[in-house]
Amino acid sequence: MGSKAKRQKAEEVLSRIKCFDIDPRGLCSDLPLSRLQLVEIARALACDPRILILDEATSALTAADSEKIFELCGTLRDQGVSILYITHHLREVDLLADTCSVFRNGERIETFAVGTRSQKEIISMMIGRPISKLFPEKKGILADQKDKTLSVEHLSWHNKLRDVSFTISPGEIVGLGGIDGQGQKDLLFALFGVLRHVRATVKIGASNLPLKGPSALINLATKSY
Repeated sequence: MGSKAKRQKAEEVLSRIKCFDIDPRGLCSDLPLSRLQLVEIARALACDPRILILDEATSALTAADSEKIFELCGTLRDQGVSILYITHHLREVDLLADTCSVFRNGERIETFAVGTRSQKEIISMMIGRPISKLFPEKKGILADQKDKTLSVEHLSWHNKLRDVSFTISPGEIVGLGGIDGQGQKDLLFALFGVLRHVRATVKIGASNLPLKGPSALINLATKSY
């Protein structure tokens, strides 16, 4: 197959998953993780498979891209393709599957028709204990904390970070969520003083933190404690 035919084939399979922002002439090494995941799915479709195995297919995708994969699975099923869809997202199981098998530690726990088990029952099969024992009880004392260990107001950096504000109280855990490349690392680099031209008001305790380099953060954090 010549280069032109290969490019046309690539364009065809990418269009099947409605991914029109990938140039078939480009390098995969230049693509972000979400686009690489779509390329992997497109490559599988290029073989016109009768059985398609998807393992955590939406783990790095946006909600919009995930919907494209769900639509693709429905289309392929209607065309007679068998799909083995591996996921820990129960919404995707309810949305896509006809039959569900729960595995834990390499062992099949149970197979059942979708809709015949509640989400609590499925989660209990997955973790091997009642869901009520999954998380420890929260004491609810953090809401009364007035002192803030870290306070960030209106942090912005070029077009990557826009008006980010949050606070952290003593003993509190704050999680940063999102798919790869959505600004989580940039935010931490900004607070650490690695990035230039960051606009923000940042305080550790009652002291303002100048975002002028890691040494400023280290010195201030050491003095605060």
